[in-house]
Amino acid sequence: MNSIDPVVIIGAGLSGLACALTLQKNKIPFIILDQSDSVGGRIQTTLTSDGYRFDHGFQVLLTSYPELKLFINLKKLNLKLFNSGSLIYNGHDVQLLANPLIHPSRILTEIASKIVSVKDKFLIFKLILQANFFSSDTKLLKLKEVSTLQFLYNFGFSQNFIDIFWTPFLTGVFLDPGLSLSADFFMFLMKGFSSGRVSVPAFGMQEIPNQIADQIDPACIRLNTSVQKIFSDHVVLTNGQKIEASQIVVTYNIDSSEKDYYEVQNFYFTTSEALDWGSWLVIVPQYLGLDISTIVIINQISADYVKTPSQKLLSVSVVGSKHVSIEHLKKEIRQISNLPLSDLNLIQKFHIHKALPKMNDLNQNGFKYENSIYYCGDWAVSPSINGALKSGRCVAEDIISKL
Repeated sequence: MNSIDPVVIIGAGLSGLACALTLQKNKIPFIILDQSDSVGGRIQTTLTSDGYRFDHGFQVLLTSYPELKLFINLKKLNLKLFNSGSLIYNGHDVQLLANPLIHPSRILTEIASKIVSVKDKFLIFKLILQANFFSSDTKLLKLKEVSTLQFLYNFGFSQNFIDIFWTPFLTGVFLDPGLSLSADFFMFLMKGFSSGRVSVPAFGMQEIPNQIADQIDPACIRLNTSVQKIFSDHVVLTNGQKIEASQIVVTYNIDSSEKDYYEVQNFYFTTSEALDWGSWLVIVPQYLGLDISTIVIINQISADYVKTPSQKLLSVSVVGSKHVSIEHLKKEIRQISNLPLSDLNLIQKFHIHKALPKMNDLNQNGFKYENSIYYCGDWAVSPSINGALKSGRCVAEDIISKL
């Protein structure tokens, strides 16, 4: 191993970019290789010739993620905010559950609302306080041993509130209807939701990896480059080229398969009818038996997702791999909206087979080091933008400490 050789990073997703930028700040030579024609990995946005922006899957940015300040200038992203709370479909119409701390004008609505019991309202505030102010290592270790669903029961939330809000809302976040992810990550998210806002960059989610890449020497990023073989001190490209490396960083779990990930299907519909859900996320409880999990009028969040302001661009998510027909989805959208939506039209769809990793026992370092090769990614920390950035940073810091 020659320390003069660059660190070879395979993958230009968030973990690879975070690793690269951390190395660059410490003057460690590196090169990023990616088979795609753009940076971002699973975070991609397509801009069509007729002015639509499609994020590949319903993805959002939580502004309070702690890793962001190391890599991102949030002001330059021109973030557009979701309202804090949700519209919950109850089988007949949608009812608002708003965060009165963020939307104080809604506090009377929340007090009068029958969708949440007084006890559940109290427990929400108690949960937010605990998420923000407890940091006991012992408590955190105990939370690692409990699923999010079991934690919610233990905390005292009613079955009704778990069914109508927590399960559908967190299914949209985790893509896991069973809420099996450990409760320590749930509490991390609750702290983030209470201290930050859910948002998207004005021009789509790919602006996040693009901004990190713009800080990296472009000569160190090689796109449209496929790696055929990986060794501990070099890689061989599909064109036969050999690249010597001081260290190899693989930004995906080389042992994983599709069964180790949750799937989601994302459909984009347009309509010009007077559908008014504002900047709220619509969530659909599973017990109603519908296939749709969430809906948002994405150009109500950022007007730059469409070229024609009179159009509504609906981002519709179906969790899992179940086949659903377009006509069936249209029927469900009309049912949820209570509107005819006669011009409802599908214009794009994505099936993301590896949307979020299923979490197993994790290495506390935030990465795996095996046979002299680093492996990192959100799968090694938490299924989130924050987890991906942290994993890449931790690998870079470990390399820096060795070199």
